[in-house]
Amino acid sequence: MSRVIFFILSLVLCVITSVAKAEVVDDPFPLKFRITSNSTVKLVGDEMYIEFESYEIPDSIRLNGKEFAVTGIDNGCFRKCKNLRSIYIPSSVTRIGDYAFEGCGKLTSVTISSKKTSIGSHAFSGCGKLSEVIIASEITSIGESAFDGCFELRSIVIPDGVQSIGDWAFQDCRKLTNVEVPASVTNMGMGVFSRCSGLRSAVISSHVSYIEFSTFNQCRSLESVVLPADVTSIGQSAFADCSNLASIEIPYKVKSICQSAFAGCTRLSNVEISPLVKNIGVSAFERCFGLKNVTIPSSVLIIDDAAFKGCGNLEVIIKNDEGKVKIGAEAFKECKSVTYDD
Repeated sequence: MSRVIFFILSLVLCVITSVAKAEVVDDPFPLKFRITSNSTVKLVGDEMYIEFESYEIPDSIRLNGKEFAVTGIDNGCFRKCKNLRSIYIPSSVTRIGDYAFEGCGKLTSVTISSKKTSIGSHAFSGCGKLSEVIIASEITSIGESAFDGCFELRSIVIPDGVQSIGDWAFQDCRKLTNVEVPASVTNMGMGVFSRCSGLRSAVISSHVSYIEFSTFNQCRSLESVVLPADVTSIGQSAFADCSNLASIEIPYKVKSICQSAFAGCTRLSNVEISPLVKNIGVSAFERCFGLKNVTIPSSVLIIDDAAFKGCGNLEVIIKNDEGKVKIGAEAFKECKSVTYDD
């Protein structure tokens, strides 16, 4: 009886082992794939990839006479492949995993031909020499820090069809000069273009209602920006230290200008505050040395601490009675004049 039980257990173990081994396939060599369904596989990582200089990922493979579509690139698949210079991603791929190409220091060119795919978080972060990214027209999302630290990236077209752009997606893309966010985007995260020091112009055509924390923080070359009409709030440090920004039109629907939103915009000389704004946050326009005239509408009930501190050339007109507006400490310190006009 014990021999029979041992035989059955051995057979079960053998079957389990064979199934596990069948999950990962090596066709075509040297790429490795994992079966994900009856008709699909995803590309998985392997130590030998570190020797690759360029590779074109196939859109399908054949295993035991059956065709499988390549629909995914696994998390960390090519991570820190120090010799990889170019990669082609076929139209069959619908998901590029988190950290898939992170830290590929020599990668210069990426072609993503897939029409409906998502780019995972940190997918290309730290690819310091990546200068060219070609993305197909129907990509759906760009993950958190997807291109963070791609110092040589000079241009990128965000296709109409992208619905979300994650936090810090293009942070430190220092040679990016202009960008347009399409109308399809409904969610744009924090710091998306933070520290893009070469960025000169930005057009946000999307339907986002909030310009998030540090969206354009320290974009020191930024000269012009167009914000969408649906924006209701400009977040903390959204344009802080954009020292080359001379003017900006704040959309009509904006109700709140948050802490340090435009702090350190030293060349900002013209700003029109929407008649729906209720709150101007702490240090919102601090050190905007170029500001000369600002009219604060009657809708504003709070002007917080240091809101216009250090604006030495600024003449302020507040369209309200003095007692109806809460003025924070040093809100107008060093300003040229403050006048109430109800």
